[in-house]
Amino acid sequence: WTAIDWDCPAHAHLLTHLTPADRGARAARRARRLHAESLMSGQPLERIAAIRLSEPNALLLDRARCRWNDEPWQERQELRSIEDALHRRFALQVRRGYCAQPWCDTAAAPPLGTLTLEFDLNLDVPLAGCELAVEQPAIWQARLDGESLPMDDAGWWVDEAIRKVRLPPLAAGAHRLVMTVLFNRRTELEWFYLLGDFGVALNGWESRLTAPPRLLGWGDWTAQGLPFYTGNVTYECEFESAGGELVLCAPPAPAPLLAVALDGRDVGRVAFAPYSLELGRVPAGEHSLAITAFGHRRNAFEATCLPDGSGYALKPMGLLRAPEIDGAEDLLPY
Repeated sequence: WTAIDWDCPAHAHLLTHLTPADRGARAARRARRLHAESLMSGQPLERIAAIRLSEPNALLLDRARCRWNDEPWQERQELRSIEDALHRRFALQVRRGYCAQPWCDTAAAPPLGTLTLEFDLNLDVPLAGCELAVEQPAIWQARLDGESLPMDDAGWWVDEAIRKVRLPPLAAGAHRLVMTVLFNRRTELEWFYLLGDFGVALNGWESRLTAPPRLLGWGDWTAQGLPFYTGNVTYECEFESAGGELVLCAPPAPAPLLAVALDGRDVGRVAFAPYSLELGRVPAGEHSLAITAFGHRRNAFEATCLPDGSGYALKPMGLLRAPEIDGAEDLLPY
């Protein structure tokens, strides 16, 4: 009788080819199994990691005070709710996923009135080089702190339909962004985004712009200044090895893919269980390890509210636990 004792991780498969073996071959197989088991007990990278972002950070602007023509200002609410209220007011179909896209409607669409939206920007630090991301910038008139803001196209962000507009330098403190549009039955109130090199601190629906994060601990990056960031984050770590074969053991992460570079050289990808990557034979000494966690767009485009309505329901992102390197002798401070 032959028994095969095998642990099957998720995404794995097994193909067996059985041949007679002597006692020496069995001993060699046992040694290989013990070595594989030892790879699961490496030393974690416990230090906070320096990071690089693949694109600017983003602040979601999805809630605004609104005013219709010269009527009184309304309390802050989500932009889709404002659009729905206007559609009901004028007996228009409320826009949902099953409705035809506005470009299917080719008939004349006279203006129904003027809609003004007002957003608050609260800065803990001065910022320069920020941009506003908006769909159809040509239909909007913008004012920043009472001054007219030119809606000159500066390229696209994420999607070619989302255009960027450059903003002037912003001093620390409170700022007010006012967006005005002639509303008709085809007008869509899509979310706006502020882009730039900054951090975002959330408290329920309230947000503040802070100094940009340059370090991240192992854990959810949405709670570390990047709640609406949907690009890639590269964690840069350093370690010292006594030399030999090394394996990176990365815990399952919300990121769909990890790309790994050792001493500036691409060594592979981690996407499937058992979430490990052989780094090969590494000489003794100090080494750098760069782990890029790929992002996805959910937190910027589907940031729905918590069940109690107190804030955003964000999906955790990043490496939630420290990766481990088998054979690492010591970790160097940054």
